[in-house]
Amino acid sequence: MLPRANRLRKDKEFGHVFKYRNVRGGEHFRVHFAPNHLIQPRFGFSISKKIGKAVQRNRLRRLLRESVRLNLQQIKSDTDIVVICKKPWLDASFGQVEQEMKYILKKAGLWVSK
Repeated sequence: MLPRANRLRKDKEFGHVFKYRNVRGGEHFRVHFAPNHLIQPRFGFSISKKIGKAVQRNRLRRLLRESVRLNLQQIKSDTDIVVICKKPWLDASFGQVEQEMKYILKKAGLWVSK
């Protein structure tokens, strides 16, 4: 489970990220990011009802959270990141989700090799 300190929870926090308009996208996900002046990155996930039913959306959300949790040390600190699903990816495996997440974060300059 993604630690509580690494989660965006309030509408105000999500609004702060969207206000900065830093966006990078891949085939299935779009990442919005902004500085947060904290010592750790924080993540929020948004999956539209257009993606599928609740079970499918929650499965995709769990895959995204786990890929972030496992790679938390390689992600740039002091950044708030919101991941938005652009189109359905219901048959995705964990490896595919993790690979695309890494690609987008590297493209955005948020991936730090340690």
